Amino acid sequence: MRNPTYEQALANQGVKWEYVEKFDMAEIDYQKGLQNQARLEMPLDDDLVNAYALRMKDGDQFPPVVLWRPGKGRWIPVDGNHNLAAKRKNNWKRTDAYLLDTKDQQVADRLTWTFNNSVNGRRLTPAEAMEHALSFVRKYGLPLTEAAKEWGVNVHNLQRHVKTAEIRDILNKNNVRINPAMADHCLFALSPLQNLGEDVLVKAGKLVSNSGITSEVVKTLVDRVQAARDSTKKLKAIDDFAESEAVRIRRAVTKGGRLRQAAGPRMQLLRHLSALQHLFEDYKERSALRPQGQAEYASTRDMAQDVVTRLVSLFGLGVPPKQQEAV
Repeated sequence: MRNPTYEQALANQGVKWEYVEKFDMAEIDYQKGLQNQARLEMPLDDDLVNAYALRMKDGDQFPPVVLWRPGKGRWIPVDGNHNLAAKRKNNWKRTDAYLLDTKDQQVADRLTWTFNNSVNGRRLTPAEAMEHALSFVRKYGLPLTEAAKEWGVNVHNLQRHVKTAEIRDILNKNNVRINPAMADHCLFALSPLQNLGEDVLVKAGKLVSNSGITSEVVKTLVDRVQAARDSTKKLKAIDDFAESEAVRIRRAVTKGGRLRQAAGPRMQLLRHLSALQHLFEDYKERSALRPQGQAEYASTRDMAQDVVTRLVSLFGLGVPPKQQEAV
């Protein structure tokens, strides 16, 4: 069944389309649809697929899927991965669909990553938005400021991600394994060595990979290498650093970089704060978060005041709030 909301969203993107009531599902490349979709953290929610499948059996109507293809190959889902998975679960052979008339990969990517949001109001996670912004910079050469604005991310954070991706590419090209203990901030900490020659960067990258040292230790390594006068001494500085006690200890703890240490309490706290921020963004009206009644208000206020006081004490920012007298 045609969907006016979908058609308006496609019209707003300036993309031509054709509605097909009975499209052969054998012509769809489902795996590429999951790889290209907007949500990277959980491509397919099995519970949602099962719920859709039951509703379809009960006769509920679902919007058409949106498909495109880059040439003469199979069609790739732009929107409707859960819809299609439910139909396959029910052994359907055909689906209604909007077929997009474009061969432009950038247009298709933009639609894939934004269409579901535009028709359903769903929000990408910050990590997903950053990944899409990174793709538009590296894949299509979009300026940092434009990509950051389009995907709603901080331009300086995007710049860090671009630089980190560049370092990862260089190390991968030179067969340097990105071990579990080698986090993105360690890769970024190596970036000042990029201008000193690929041999220096690769040698330092191997040390970081095989020892699992932290980003702070990587910065010390970079300082030592930069202080050396010529290329030969810079390479020797890396060898000397590899034999230091701090690196030997870290290499033993992470078993040569193969183990990532468990997140400390600070990182756990930051993750909880990030989750809380997302909750606030999801409930912008805040009515569902507000306490109800005088007693609940008083207890919530005291708890919030205690939380703020503890955060100020932990991070050393601001001034603890004054205690309020009980009402």
